[in-house]
Amino acid sequence: MIGSSRYIETIAGAVEPVTLTEAKAQLKVDYDTDDALINTLISAARQDCENYLYTALIDQRRIALFDCFGDLTTVGPAIDVETVQYLNDLNVWTTVDAADYRVIDDVALRVVAVDTWPVDIANGPGTVKVTYTCGPNAGTVSPVVKGSILLKLTDAYTNRENPTRAKQTLADNMLGLERVNIFS
Repeated sequence: MIGSSRYIETIAGAVEPVTLTEAKAQLKVDYDTDDALINTLISAARQDCENYLYTALIDQRRIALFDCFGDLTTVGPAIDVETVQYLNDLNVWTTVDAADYRVIDDVALRVVAVDTWPVDIANGPGTVKVTYTCGPNAGTVSPVVKGSILLKLTDAYTNRENPTRAKQTLADNMLGLERVNIFS
């Protein structure tokens, strides 16, 4: 079961892979009145790329929610797993001892039980919570990913009315070369 990060908090000091200067050069903008909008679009384009790639592109703290124990796989690469918690059958959040699970950080972050997961888990959505930090390997992104962010930024800035896309864009095709395959 693949989790979804319901909360993302950028870690202080994390730097977007594309600077405002690079973005303005790409957009051919030489004035400052749109700087706040451009910064917002940089973040949005980066997050869109992260969702497609299933990879964190800046350091961030996430909380991934799952409906049950099992294969707890989420966005990586991992920096640190803070806690694994679950809502027990008495509706109390309980922390799993770190000695009872291990973290596999390959292309995505996976948390697996050493022996077995607790069985006193409540039924329902979001009953397992993994709180962790993740970020890019070596602190950088590839030129392909950076180029995709710039293309997505350009599209969003130029086409602010949010047109419907019937086909994949060049940025999507470029990202396909970098996408993490966690389902093999």
